[in-house]
Amino acid sequence: MRGRAAGPRVPSHRRACPTAQRPGHRRLAEGDAADDGGAMSKRLDRLERDGLVARSRDDADGRGRVVHLTDAGRRVIDEAFADHVANEARLLADLTPQQAVALEELLTAWLARVEPPAR
Repeated sequence: MRGRAAGPRVPSHRRACPTAQRPGHRRLAEGDAADDGGAMSKRLDRLERDGLVARSRDDADGRGRVVHLTDAGRRVIDEAFADHVANEARLLADLTPQQAVALEELLTAWLARVEPPAR
């Protein structure tokens, strides 16, 4: 996404991306992505202003809001994901298949130690 004038900066949509990539998970409750100082609300305000997300009242909790990707937001996420996959392929292109497998195993083990498992 480098060099683009439009679209969100990576931190603005980083939390939405995993949600958007999982089939059946197109909604994110605003409270699910807790952030201090209202930073998440400010990010969501910006994304909503840019037409990438829409908010609606949470039927399960009248005080809450649910965030939905718009079609434009979905396109941005899909494009960012495609860019990521292409970059990953470029980075791994010079590795042998055995090296790629070894790297994946090492990174998987490392990630398990530094990032909590997904809920």
